[in-house]
Amino acid sequence: MSNSTSASPAAGAVALLGGTFDPIHRGHTQPALELADLFGWSRIHLQPCFAPPHRPAPHASDEHRLAMVKLACADDSRLFADDFELRRGAPTRTVHTLMHLTQVHQGKSLCFMLGMDSFISFTSWLNWTEILDLAHLIVLPRPGYDVAQAPRELQQQLSQRRSEEFADFSQGAGRIFLARTTPQDISATQLRAQLAARSQLPQAECPELLAPQVYAYIQAHHLYRE
Repeated sequence: MSNSTSASPAAGAVALLGGTFDPIHRGHTQPALELADLFGWSRIHLQPCFAPPHRPAPHASDEHRLAMVKLACADDSRLFADDFELRRGAPTRTVHTLMHLTQVHQGKSLCFMLGMDSFISFTSWLNWTEILDLAHLIVLPRPGYDVAQAPRELQQQLSQRRSEEFADFSQGAGRIFLARTTPQDISATQLRAQLAARSQLPQAECPELLAPQVYAYIQAHHLYRE
């Protein structure tokens, strides 16, 4: 994939996409790269989370998930594997991660990507108003979820903060952008089921949404076989 960037005034911003990445697939990376083309971002942090407290433990270990993210980053130089949460060795809330990035990248605005499914529950997040003081929100579409499902308080915030002017995302924080990236109608659960089925077949082809190098790693380490 090419490493093309536009002359957008938001090009200097630092973008973050966190997730379990169990495994990472193009449903994660493709929308992020579409947005990088749109905003002109030169760096997208892909940050595997440390065993999220609200979900079952990941199927693959922290070591394997990080290794797969690093391999996925080989597709485009704008992608960067960020192991901040894994190095901490404890679950990290978004507000703490953004505080860390603010310190590391002083003077740059932060653009935090999250799915519409997460956005509609945003007011339940720890210190959610402080998150808006630290970063802009870039909301990715998710099948079955719509901004109309957000609570009234969040609807009010959206009416005040929504913007489609790229210059608004080049400094400060607190703006909200509702992205129109290509819909990605696949779940990691479905992908793991595909991988388990393919593990029983000799010379099975790589699933469409997996980078070949990630699939090779999964095969080499016998991941997702159950």
